[in-house]
Amino acid sequence: MGRATALPLTFEKQVKNNNMKTTKYGIEYQLTDAINERWMGYHKKVAESHLTNYGVVIADEYGNPIDNQFDIDQILDENPQLLTRKGA
Repeated sequence: MGRATALPLTFEKQVKNNNMKTTKYGIEYQLTDAINERWMGYHKKVAESHLTNYGVVIADEYGNPIDNQFDIDQILDENPQLLTRKGA
């Protein structure tokens, strides 16, 4: 028998496994590299934009991609490595 290969985690499992982080400004967020198949068009577009720009989806405490640029800027201030992941 062949060796089992690990499948990528689904969005729900990634979010459940991810620890919620909080910026010094009080913004709660989590990072994932999966797009939730349950998201409607707008949230999927925001998530695709995050993946293109940062290599991860920056999601809020409810698991939705953050679309507020002010909040994203504050998160990026504390996570400058995200700016170098995909050429943001």
